[in-house]
Amino acid sequence: ENIWWGEWGMAATSKEKDYVHLVDAYLDETYDVSTTAYNFADWETSESNRSDMFSELDQYLSPDLDLITIQLGENITTGLDTLNEDYTELVQYIKDECPNAQIMILDEFCWPKPEIQAAQKQAADTFSLTYIDLSEIRTDEYRAGLGTNVMGEDNEWHTITEATVAEHPNDDGMRYIANRIIANLSQL
Repeated sequence: ENIWWGEWGMAATSKEKDYVHLVDAYLDETYDVSTTAYNFADWETSESNRSDMFSELDQYLSPDLDLITIQLGENITTGLDTLNEDYTELVQYIKDECPNAQIMILDEFCWPKPEIQAAQKQAADTFSLTYIDLSEIRTDEYRAGLGTNVMGEDNEWHTITEATVAEHPNDDGMRYIANRIIANLSQL
């Protein structure tokens, strides 16, 4: 509570500056785009079978989707021993529901763990998906930092005072992520 003030990429100074909305704006120049971002933290924090969470995605998945990015890992602290299977099952579920979509898996940007990155890469390799390495933005230059002012959904300015929020990508980091996604787009 009171550590983040919007329903968009944490630490972006405004909604239109998070990577999802930057990619949306790029695509909207050429296509009629409808974008949805979903925080699937329940999958990350599940202490039982992560596949039990898949039904949460059903309202967002469709054979009509062209692009799906999966950025999951930052909140995983348990169940590390099942990650290879968990990521593989997740991607298979998404592919079954969205057979025409290009799927990209994004690396962790805040607190990378080798076992999470290995599972992400293994799932990407298994399904011949694009894996986007974000190691280049794990520097202070691309982190929001304490004291950064961000616009909230209430149209008020708020100051980042929580260290976990401060570790997230700033606007330059969000732009980097968006550019990596854009650079890897297949023909839509």
